[in-house]
Amino acid sequence: MEYVDGVELYNEKLHTVTCSSECHQIGGVWLSKRIEEASKLQLKLFDVVPYIDSKILTNSKNKTKLDEKSDVYSVCVLLWEISSGTPSFYKKTNNIDLIYEITQGQRETIVPDTPNNYANIYTGITTVNW
Repeated sequence: MEYVDGVELYNEKLHTVTCSSECHQIGGVWLSKRIEEASKLQLKLFDVVPYIDSKILTNSKNKTKLDEKSDVYSVCVLLWEISSGTPSFYKKTNNIDLIYEITQGQRETIVPDTPNNYANIYTGITTVNW
């Protein structure tokens, strides 16, 4: 621990160090940080599910490659978020179910009062089965 201007600072990257048979330093405190990071990574991965092209989610052998159409799909999801003011599928808590629903054609509905031209960009591109 260090103190700077009365503020206690912690070293979050402590690890076990063995100097010799007579010198052992305290370490291993990193485990809780690693668990926290893994949990955050898992949450981040689940957060991107709505943006992943449905053809990628559908292909169980993962032979499908991301391409420009995949980018367009993701942009369309962003367009929907702009028009709605909320994250796509934000009410969904189970991402396994969400993945299934997306692969079956589930999409967000157009928000009332969204201009037709804007809505057509979103619905026209995201409903195409590439």
